Amino acid sequence: MEMSFEQAEAMLTAAQKERLARLMWDGAGLPQDLSPEEKVFCFGLYVFCEYEQRDELKKYFTP
Repeated sequence: MEMSFEQAEAMLTAAQKERLARLMWDGAGLPQDLSPEEKVFCFGLYVFCEYEQRDELKKYFTP
């Protein structure tokens, strides 16, 4: 099943999104056992980073 970043984002909890965004922000390796939704979400975050929109990741951080 193909899904968009927005669909994957909607399927994840706030805690999952924050954990993955922090891993991407820190440049840490991602776990090997990501769900399909988590993989799509991480790819979307990667695209933000590649196109110099890295600050988009901060919106997933809990203040």
